[in-house]
Amino acid sequence: MLNQDCSVLVLSCDKNISLLNIFFDHFSKMWMDCPFQVYIGLEEKDVEYKEVKTLRSDKKGWGGRLIGYLEEIKTDYVMLVLDDFIPERDIDTGSIIHYINMLKKDTSIATISFADIYDSRNAYNEVIGLCRRQPNADYLLNLQVGVWDKKVLKLLLKNNESPWQTELFGSIRARQLKDKTFLCLRSDEMSPFRYNRGWLMVRGIWNGNEIKRLGLEKYANDLFDGKDIQYSDLMHIDLMTRVKRRVQIEYRKLISHFGIYL
Repeated sequence: MLNQDCSVLVLSCDKNISLLNIFFDHFSKMWMDCPFQVYIGLEEKDVEYKEVKTLRSDKKGWGGRLIGYLEEIKTDYVMLVLDDFIPERDIDTGSIIHYINMLKKDTSIATISFADIYDSRNAYNEVIGLCRRQPNADYLLNLQVGVWDKKVLKLLLKNNESPWQTELFGSIRARQLKDKTFLCLRSDEMSPFRYNRGWLMVRGIWNGNEIKRLGLEKYANDLFDGKDIQYSDLMHIDLMTRVKRRVQIEYRKLISHFGIYL
């Protein structure tokens, strides 16, 4: 019987269909006892993977699509996983259920990130074995694998925002939730879902180094899907884009001091 408290939502898009074959091949092998309903979020296309349901949305904005997916999911909690977060070890079902039960017991918890969201100000709590994020921290809303109170996550989303805007701007909006706690792990080594933080595909380009490290050469039909395969310069963002992003972030932080959250 499926767990009635939480669902798993794999966030993808139509142009990444070939990536999904790699993801679900590993997912099914690494999580054979998955007790949750698994959903895949797409735009117009449909896919067929065993025991996976497809959610579709025609909204143009990434944030709007995510809102739509969450509205279709009936469980109170949702575990978010991006499509290039390839699981590399057996997934620890017991630990994930433990974290979900923590959210059920303590309704002040908005999310538990299954990763170290690094910040020197994180406060480690030995009793619960997790780090509490500071209320004014960056990446309170982050897209690393983790479990969320679905209602809280929906409050932080905006229709037309991209993934990076959702993380950065949504984290500023999260600062107004004074009664909510945002938790993360002290180390990635403690994660029940071990992955390399999404380095397989970077801004629509295959990372050749990750293909080699993960031994994915056997997926040749998927890798040669029209996307480039590169081994360097994957993270380059031009100066003007970086400046524009920083101005947008600092502006939102500034007006948040006056109770305005965009």
